[in-house]
Amino acid sequence: MTSDCRGKAEALRAQGFTVDQIATVFALDHPELSPLRVYRFAAGLTARDATCLCNQADPAGTASLREARLYDYEGWPTTGRRPPAWTLTLLARVYGTSARSLISDAVYGSFSADEQEVVDSAELSRVTSASPHVSMEMTREDRADAFTLPWELSPGTVSSALSPRETVDLFHALAALEADVKRRDLLFQLALAFGGGAAIPLLRHLDPAERDRLARVVTESAHVDTASVASIENLIAQCRRLNDTHGPSAVLPTVEGQRTVVAGLLRRETLLPAARDRLVLAYAELSQLAGYLNYDLLDYRTAAQKFGEGLDAALEVRDPNLIAYLHLWLASMANDQERPGIAMDHLYAAQGWLGLGTGRLGHAMHKSVSAGTLALTGDGHASDRSFDRAMDIAARARSGAEPAYFYWLSPAMIKSGGTNRVLNLKRPDAAIQAAEESLHGLGPSYRIDRGFTLTYLAEALVLKREIAAAVEKTREVAEIAADCRSERLVRNVRRTRSRLEPWADTVHVRELDEQLRTLNLQ
Repeated sequence: MTSDCRGKAEALRAQGFTVDQIATVFALDHPELSPLRVYRFAAGLTARDATCLCNQADPAGTASLREARLYDYEGWPTTGRRPPAWTLTLLARVYGTSARSLISDAVYGSFSADEQEVVDSAELSRVTSASPHVSMEMTREDRADAFTLPWELSPGTVSSALSPRETVDLFHALAALEADVKRRDLLFQLALAFGGGAAIPLLRHLDPAERDRLARVVTESAHVDTASVASIENLIAQCRRLNDTHGPSAVLPTVEGQRTVVAGLLRRETLLPAARDRLVLAYAELSQLAGYLNYDLLDYRTAAQKFGEGLDAALEVRDPNLIAYLHLWLASMANDQERPGIAMDHLYAAQGWLGLGTGRLGHAMHKSVSAGTLALTGDGHASDRSFDRAMDIAARARSGAEPAYFYWLSPAMIKSGGTNRVLNLKRPDAAIQAAEESLHGLGPSYRIDRGFTLTYLAEALVLKREIAAAVEKTREVAEIAADCRSERLVRNVRRTRSRLEPWADTVHVRELDEQLRTLNLQ
């Protein structure tokens, strides 16, 4: 048990866990152990290490703790003897915690008032010099910096450090998912690397063999192979679909965790060219997805940074489909900001790369985004032609050459974006028709996209002065926005409400306002 706990403690420290957080995890996994022993394991120390450091920590130089006596203290109150208050203060300094954390309530209650005062007033001061778990070998971060790629690998921006409460919740969730203790430990480390509790829905989509394989790769117990790269690609696809249903805030920590993991693997591993190219493409896809999620959270600056990092990676392996895809999302984001000039630049770049790629769906997306850009410039005829071309391409049967990240593109999705296009051209009747057709074709899993379509429909109904119907649609999308927390969708709800201001005194709008207050969307 000692070696297993020391290895696990080392892995948790590498993830940024404190001694107290690690002890919380160990206490859940080994409820039969005393707090004093749990904290020694959490600090990664053997009994010999702990006694040596304890004796060194005594400012008077009189401590003479022995291993056998430490075992006695750790066994109390079941066996052994009760630890003295002064010894607890020394061990607390060694383990980097408070003396009170090292004993249970029952043991603390057995102390005299003077002994309790010693425990309560003990200064928290971790002894870091000569800690045996600090290796002189090159650390994981050192190894990462030892190899530089032609383009900069940027780690995720979401911290993987969890609070003690989050640690407990994560461990309970994993206990329900995996009964075997060793496999649960691997899964725990994998969940930590992939964003904590947010990764649980994602990991459920992996079979046990895939989870074990990825966990061993992440913890450096195994090397990257084609099977582990395939598992990472599978996770990326699952992240995309989870976002469709649950929204960006629920998925972003996991995506950033995966980006950090893949960046570390690219720095650490020596791979065959084919496997390395697939891993670089995985990093590029994760960067694209991180960019999209930040865009959906209205963090345009971070989104542009992530899209740019994805472009750098995709350009290294010269994948024309993914390069074009990233340019198209940059163009779409520029449209959202009503910056058609920037959108045009990215559309021209995407068009050139699409000519080198495979499949047709990239061309459909290009025509769809172009139609939106042309509508912003007021060129309705050119916008209509581009939109019709997008619909024609999207309606054709899919070929086997289509990249997996185009899974969402369909005539119904093209019509959803087309609804906003004709709104910008001041055609409310066409917008209502396009929205209704899109909603009929969009599946229930595309909750956020249905929400956007509903806001466009509501805005068109406002233009037609059909206020009751517009409020009904806005109330429907408000529930989606509150649940998925897409900030773009929340913004659209607020924009629709602002256009209902002339009717603010009507019963319909007052009921909408009450709902928005309840959902904290005002």
